[in-house]
Amino acid sequence: MKTPVSYIEIQYIFHGVKIMTIRIPLGLDNYVLTQENKERQVVWDSESAINGHMLIAGDSGTGKTHRLRRLIEAMLRNGGSQVRFHIFDIHGDITISNESVVKFSETTDYGFNPLAINPDPDFGGVRKQIQRFITGINKTSRKLGPRQEAVLRYLLSDLYKAHKFMEDDPSTWCIRPEDVQAVSMVGKEGRIYLDVAFEEKDLAKSLGCQWDTELKAWWIHQGQHVGQLCQWPEKIWGKYQPTLLDAVRFARRKLEAIFIGANSVAVNYLSDVNSKASAYHRKVAEALRRGHEPEDKDKLLEQLATAQEKAISAYSQYLKSIQNGREMAEVLRYDSVEVLKSVYERLENLRAIGIFRSAVPPFDPNAAVWRYDIKYLAPDERLLFVFFKLEDLFNKAVQRGVVSNDNKIRDVILIDEAHNFFTDDEDNILNRIAKEARKFGIALICASQSPTHFSSDFLTNVALKIMLPLDLTYWEGTARKLNIEKDQLKNLIPRETALVHIKESGRKSSKFRTIKLSQ
Repeated sequence: MKTPVSYIEIQYIFHGVKIMTIRIPLGLDNYVLTQENKERQVVWDSESAINGHMLIAGDSGTGKTHRLRRLIEAMLRNGGSQVRFHIFDIHGDITISNESVVKFSETTDYGFNPLAINPDPDFGGVRKQIQRFITGINKTSRKLGPRQEAVLRYLLSDLYKAHKFMEDDPSTWCIRPEDVQAVSMVGKEGRIYLDVAFEEKDLAKSLGCQWDTELKAWWIHQGQHVGQLCQWPEKIWGKYQPTLLDAVRFARRKLEAIFIGANSVAVNYLSDVNSKASAYHRKVAEALRRGHEPEDKDKLLEQLATAQEKAISAYSQYLKSIQNGREMAEVLRYDSVEVLKSVYERLENLRAIGIFRSAVPPFDPNAAVWRYDIKYLAPDERLLFVFFKLEDLFNKAVQRGVVSNDNKIRDVILIDEAHNFFTDDEDNILNRIAKEARKFGIALICASQSPTHFSSDFLTNVALKIMLPLDLTYWEGTARKLNIEKDQLKNLIPRETALVHIKESGRKSSKFRTIKLSQ
């Protein structure tokens, strides 16, 4: 008997809108016969299942990818535009008819902006976005130290302020049409425009800045933005969301302005004093060990005195050059050259991955299936990509609000080889989605070679578990973790049978049952 691939039934009407119940035939129950002496169809029903979360586990070659496609195709029969599928494909092989697929690598010109501000007064804002960005770094790569985290927080706060996004003023979190300012740079290529305050114009002019009467701004040639000129940031025309590239450039300017810029001469002379003093004391110590005075003692003392005079003069000039009173505060705020430099390098490394671009990925907005082809990214880069994208999807769903019906699915997230992204940390974004996302209309489908790869939070919250044949090394752990009879696992036949468990509302938890898979 050949079973149908899938079928959909309209179950009820909610507030005048048809809500379709997704019913997915999984296979035939091996042990239960109907009154007509036919094997009973085992069906996952979105109305009766406690949520839309699903788990498929199976060894290589047992048909995981085929099962994933079948699930998606069955769910696609529901309501067209009502459901959006997000497939995170690390092998590039989960192809679906009429999908929209975008490949991500370090050479692509698009990605997503991890610094984009959500203008919603309740869900968005500068502080929350900074915290999300820092959390993302800490959870997906080498964790920032306390001093690095503090410096990055100050750096991003100053960056947002420079872009006119104020932490304590929600009215600044959006970009109005009048905030956008188009500036023609034709004939002005190679210039860097500086944001010079009116009271500092004389200093800017003395340092070589030129005035653009058309744009009414001071500018210098590229390559001149060093030394004391670093005390002024580049001028931002209009208002736009800061990007990771902006953060890298902003960090570099801070590094130059505070530690290599206005006081670079003084720092260099101070280093020379330390060098001369060390040389003098080293030679004196060597001579004393031999029992006599160093021959060039007077010459060394003269060189040290000269270096000291130059350092004193340089620091005196630097102190006189202080114009705005912010110099010392910024030095203290940004801790040390080593810490700021390490933060700058982390930002530069993140930018180099290529996934944090400001251009929006060219997905077809009319396609129900969006496939993120991330096979070209390294494992740690995939982790960053998936974490930040899932955070974005989850936060948007929460902001959208609780769906009108608990079982109504609006977004389906599918992750192959999901063990690469799971941890036992309850704050892991996948664990949070498993526990909290049902009421916001998110269904999570995860596949891997064994259920032992998944966190307890996910396993206890997933409504549908499908066990295809597993490698024998996973039998013991799987039987223990999911309360399955070990013999049930041993007797599975690749591409023919599977174990299925469905959690349904109003029913006691049942045991895994063996089914003949629908082809």
